[in-house]
Amino acid sequence: MKAAAIGRFGPPSLLKVHTLPVPKPGPREVLIAVQSAGVGIWDESIRDGSWKLSSRTKSPLVLGTDGAGIVVATGSRVRRFRIGDRVWSYDPAAGFYAEHNAVADRKAGRVPRRVDPLQAGAGAVTGLTARQGIDDVIVYVVVLADARATRLRCRDRGGSS
Repeated sequence: MKAAAIGRFGPPSLLKVHTLPVPKPGPREVLIAVQSAGVGIWDESIRDGSWKLSSRTKSPLVLGTDGAGIVVATGSRVRRFRIGDRVWSYDPAAGFYAEHNAVADRKAGRVPRRVDPLQAGAGAVTGLTARQGIDDVIVYVVVLADARATRLRCRDRGGSS
């Protein structure tokens, strides 16, 4: 398969097209035929080595933290996905600048029906960020509402607040 990868950290000129073997999915991984990959501001930091990846890097390092495509193979313990499913994923150590990518099934999700493959590749990080923001607001509103309800109960019982 073809992949955009670096042999060492450094300037953009180090990013080259490499021919690499198609990864084999582990027991809890899905192999994705990549249709699109997101490009983020953090990709530059990964390429130049200033963003320290949590996992050990191997050379060549295929860049691309998020993307989307079609499941073409599954590991023996994967139950959530079937071959042919449209999925997207985010994983800082993934390597979506390639024709194929194997990711943990827990780091992948189904692409909504109305989302086009190009949008899906760019939408994984953006969508997760939006959802985290919504979740944070909901938690804040629930905590705030609970605190107000507690004060109201105290007032009803003759307490002061």
